[in-house]
Amino acid sequence: MRILIVGGNRFVGADVVSHAVMEGHDVTVAALDPPNIRARKHVRFVQANRNNAKELTAGFKGLEFDAVLDNIAFVPENVEILMDVLKGRIGRYVLTSTVDIYPRDISCFINAEKHEVLNPSDLDGCPKEEKYLRGKRGCEKVLRKSGLPWTVIRPAIVYGLTDPIPPAPRMLRGLHVRYGRSLFFPSRVIDGGPILLRRNDRRVFRLANSQDVANALLLVAQHPEAVGKAFNVAGDEIWTSARLIHALCNAAGTEPNIVRVSNEELDEAGLGDYDSPYGRVKWWSIADNRHLKALGWKPSPASVQLIKLVEAVPPYDKRPFYDRRVQEIALAKRILRRQKVLSVHPLPIKPEPKKKNGNKTGFIALDGQYNNEEAEKWKNNLIRSHVATPVPHEDHFRNFHGRLVSSIGIGTHRGDVSPETDELYAGSLEYAVKGGINLIDTAINYRRMRAERTIGRVLRKLNAAGISRDALCLCSKGGFVPQDADDPRDVQEYIWDEFVSPGLLNMNEAIRRHSVKPGFIRKLLGLSLCNLGVRHIDLYYVHNPERALAWMGPDLFYATLRQTFTVLEEAAADGKIGAYGISTWQGLRTSPKNEQYLPLEKIFAIAQEVGGSSHHFRAIQFPLNVFNKEALNRKNQEVEGEKMTLLDAADSFGLYTFTSASIYRGQDLPQDVIERIASVGGEKDQVETILNFARSAPGVGTALVGMRKLTHVEKTLLLASRPKMSDDDIQKIMG
Repeated sequence: MRILIVGGNRFVGADVVSHAVMEGHDVTVAALDPPNIRARKHVRFVQANRNNAKELTAGFKGLEFDAVLDNIAFVPENVEILMDVLKGRIGRYVLTSTVDIYPRDISCFINAEKHEVLNPSDLDGCPKEEKYLRGKRGCEKVLRKSGLPWTVIRPAIVYGLTDPIPPAPRMLRGLHVRYGRSLFFPSRVIDGGPILLRRNDRRVFRLANSQDVANALLLVAQHPEAVGKAFNVAGDEIWTSARLIHALCNAAGTEPNIVRVSNEELDEAGLGDYDSPYGRVKWWSIADNRHLKALGWKPSPASVQLIKLVEAVPPYDKRPFYDRRVQEIALAKRILRRQKVLSVHPLPIKPEPKKKNGNKTGFIALDGQYNNEEAEKWKNNLIRSHVATPVPHEDHFRNFHGRLVSSIGIGTHRGDVSPETDELYAGSLEYAVKGGINLIDTAINYRRMRAERTIGRVLRKLNAAGISRDALCLCSKGGFVPQDADDPRDVQEYIWDEFVSPGLLNMNEAIRRHSVKPGFIRKLLGLSLCNLGVRHIDLYYVHNPERALAWMGPDLFYATLRQTFTVLEEAAADGKIGAYGISTWQGLRTSPKNEQYLPLEKIFAIAQEVGGSSHHFRAIQFPLNVFNKEALNRKNQEVEGEKMTLLDAADSFGLYTFTSASIYRGQDLPQDVIERIASVGGEKDQVETILNFARSAPGVGTALVGMRKLTHVEKTLLLASRPKMSDDDIQKIMG
């Protein structure tokens, strides 16, 4: 191929030139300075300022290129000038952009290329810290509008032996930079002294080796499936500064010695500008590399590259930003001495006021648990009370392992974290319980814990009004990594402090925001008890375990689930929960070929292994509605060799069933489904017919539906006064 490499004499550019020459391409390099002496005789060198159209025109006279690899375009004009000079002489334009273009405020930390944000890209009057980001966005936009075949690569933080990039601009102080940030930590690892990390250094990031970036550029320049697409370039490893130091120490054969230091301590020591080489910003930079891998690209193992970095550490007088290393070590030792003294002679600490029962609500935890005697009293009071209008139909009451429960449960998932939404839910919960619903479903991650805390407040109000907590079936879930709306810490800092640092989650789990590990589930159960202000949760689910199955693989997943079920059996023995189950999205109803498929027979067998014949695995939750009918009509489960539907399988194991998304999450339905609903519901409310279908389907125990408005509760209670849907009508809707 005839390849033009723009900027080919330093770092990534030099690596691209070397790789292109070794692959036998006809290489032209355009730069201000010539390529390194080893490559110079193998390439055509055009000395030109890329922003000078005259110099470029003269240098490229008579040349055509199958691909342009533009590694140093920082503003849109860079791309526009080059395309104009080479108009009609470019086969494909490959632009090096950055993963920084992805949004930094999304809760998902894995950046897929589809999450790109190309606005704002204007540079006039933009903040200094956004100039690079907006420039790259503008370059991408210009390229896409050009009409040329294009490809964009977006490298993560690039590292390598020839890295010239400084760790942080504020650390320069006029110093000549010969070696960049890639050797910042290796230099400190080699000298064996302690390494400082700021206490608020919690950034999570991926790195891309410069050689891997060079390979990616050459691959996408030639691959037919790369045209018109963007690709992230990143290694497989997920790093924090601390984890990177540990890995470098392992490569060097030394022991890590990390000392956490406060901003104030650094300032006092005259090291206020000290920082980690890859930053400590609050957002996480995790770029997904699966699409580039699909083209055949593979990142080099970090273990190999880190050894190269350690071996490349220069002499003391040439190490990057090493002029105050003595001060760093002195501060670290001073902190360590202070910690040692305090561990022997701890300072007196003023005791904090005790929280009642350790919960954040400030309430004394409610005693009691759901039982049939109180549930029957609640039912009888409904029938006698004028509040319960209309009176619930007998079909509305079901048997949950010997206890009376309503056929419809109130969910608390949707909504923002405002006090106004709290009040809406509080009013709906109270009205629903007084009108005929005694099952409340929530999860610790719903509304960043505010859902549970609102429920706790309502439970106390109802209890004071004479409706016993024991009459209500209280359900919660754990599995998703929660946020705490009432905690002032940044979400990443909160997750690190509460879950990663104590060893409850590893970095992969923190980034995926989900885990089924036993210690993590135990922690979440404790938090839920505190949020709800109760001593007992009647039904506790492992939340969407299929997410963990997909990335852990079956062997590790089922071994972990066995340990988690053991934790839940212990919680039942301690009186913290009455029963447990699994709440799923697609795991129980999908095809056995799906990587997230959960065989109910196997899960039930694990519960039996852990808890014996008296185990507490009693319920499952899954979506079922007029559109998602898999639990009714797909024979995807197997029991003793017989294929059957999920609802039939649950019945064979004696499991109570709860349906989620019972009204299809309020989404628009296909026209044929709407017509079938109308044929059954007649002039009745469509939502009422949809919900009646879910609670009436054969084998369904309770249908869950979110209700944060009183009008929703009123309609639901009206349905509760009517008989369930007939089998004939169910079949009509089934189609």
